[in-house]
This record gives sequence, structure tokens and C-alpha cells, in this order.
Amino acid sequence: FTDFGGTNVAENASGYIWFSANDQEGMPITYSIVSGGDSSLFSLSTSTLSNGMLVGYLTFNRNPDYEIPTDSDFNNIYEVSVKVSDGESVAILNLAITVVDVNEPDSLSVPENVQTVETQE
Repeated sequence: FTDFGGTNVAENASGYIWFSANDQEGMPITYSIVSGGDSSLFSLSTSTLSNGMLVGYLTFNRNPDYEIPTDSDFNNIYEVSVKVSDGESVAILNLAITVVDVNEPDSLSVPENVQTVETQE
């Protein structure tokens, strides 16, 4: 692996973690999710850049919620491992992706131009 884009993701967002790798002999590479206590919560996709580099992207299958963690130990740190292979050699990138809390409104507010009506039983 040559680079990756960090391991923090804001809650309620469809954020992704990106990574790249290359083969010294120029062989084509493939990425796959191989393990981790939370691997089933992610999908992997790839994109080829204009320079020919294949970049991998991990995305949550469902946007994470800081207040309701779904990782295996409920601490908002999602563990997953990604494998890159050129068909002969393999490298593993172990990730601990942290879901970060964001400020959310405590309640709903009613816009000023909306009228409310009280009902009686």
C-alpha cells in the first residue's frame, strides 16, 4: 500500500476511506475485504485514475450513527482489513475507522411562517 486517506468519518455521512497500492513490476492489482470484526459493515469499490493507478474505496453499507454504534464492540471504532494482490504477492492494510460525533439539533424547530393549530378532544 502506498497511501490512504485517513481513518475518521463523520457520523450520518456516507463518508469513505480511500487507499492505493502499486506493484513494483507493474502487474495488475486487485483489492478485497478480508477480515476484521466489522468487515460485513463495509463495501469496497475501485476507480482507475488518469495515471493508471487503481484506488480502492471502503464505504459503510449504512451511514454510521455515533449515538448508536454498530461496530462489534460498540465503541465507534470499526475494524476492517483490506488485501491487495498482484496474483503472486499479498499485502494487508488493517484499518481502525473512527466515527466522529457531530453536533445535531436537540429538537425540531418550527419555521416562523408555519401556523400551528390546537385541537380539542
